[in-house]
Amino acid sequence: MARQLVARQHSSCLGWAMKPDHRPELDGLRALAVLLVVAHHSGLVSFRGGAIGVDLFFVLSGYLITGILINGIGLADFYARRARRIVPALLLLCAAYAAAAPFIPPAVFARPWMDLAGALTFSHDYLIPRVDGFSGLGHTWSLAVEMQFYLLWPFVIGYLRRRPTAMAAIVFAAIYLTIAALRIIEFQRGWEFANFQFHTHAGGLVLGSALAFFPQLQRNSAPMTSGLCALTVIGALTVFAGDTSSWRAHRVLWGTSTAEIAAAVLVTALLQPSPLQTAFRWKPAQVIGVLSYGIYLWHFPIAMGLRGIAHHGVRLLASSVGGTIAAAISYHTVEAVFRRRPRSSVLATPAAA
Repeated sequence: MARQLVARQHSSCLGWAMKPDHRPELDGLRALAVLLVVAHHSGLVSFRGGAIGVDLFFVLSGYLITGILINGIGLADFYARRARRIVPALLLLCAAYAAAAPFIPPAVFARPWMDLAGALTFSHDYLIPRVDGFSGLGHTWSLAVEMQFYLLWPFVIGYLRRRPTAMAAIVFAAIYLTIAALRIIEFQRGWEFANFQFHTHAGGLVLGSALAFFPQLQRNSAPMTSGLCALTVIGALTVFAGDTSSWRAHRVLWGTSTAEIAAAVLVTALLQPSPLQTAFRWKPAQVIGVLSYGIYLWHFPIAMGLRGIAHHGVRLLASSVGGTIAAAISYHTVEAVFRRRPRSSVLATPAAA
């Protein structure tokens, strides 16, 4: 089976660095994802389900990362690139958090030093369900899920590339359904166990990976219609599938998988020329997409630090503006030191499907 790379970007959506041959419409998708998350963490009622922005990130990340692996990048180079994309910005955030930790009242963040340990060891996805207390770096659970995926997935792809297509499809389906089943099982222990852990919330990464592994899944003869339907589903989940106790069961049991499938459909739609693709290439959205990783990192402690103190609108303004400024500084200083153009590109343009 012919397997050509499915994207011109070689980065995770939570650790992005721009390339000259990047896909600007995918920047727009990153922008949508991070704006949903920021609005959700700011406490806006209309965005109570905006945490599904993380699911958009996961699907896009699985798609792009698997595209790199299919093109035969070396294992050491792969891990080095992932570290350069993710670690510098995270270290800067943790340094700022550590400097502020002695002055943080326990009523604001209950365990700043444990927060730092969880962030730096990429273990917050398993730490959050087991530790009580308000966290200022709890949002790094998604980075933990991604990093654990990066550690395992190259070996899975290496195995599946040597197997018949039908067998690979069965393995992908089995992994995705197992994750969905584990999410339902873990929900019996509590919402946090079902929502945050790698083995219950890596389904979007697997689904996005399937898009890259099976080029036929990228065929979309009606990109405008399917893309708008996907956006409608994402919008409905954002409004209704929130974090209130009455909705948590719905979001965990069916909302996550629904968001993942909608995100996958949206990715396939954006890869095809259409007015929707043009809309997602809007320049301001591209700028936000470029900075989305940093915005994701920096907005959360700002929004959570103002929880119970400031109005939702103030929290949104402070976290979005403050997060964007911090992200821009990080992107053009610390991250710029580690960004470099690879000596030779192993990335290819996808064939028309």
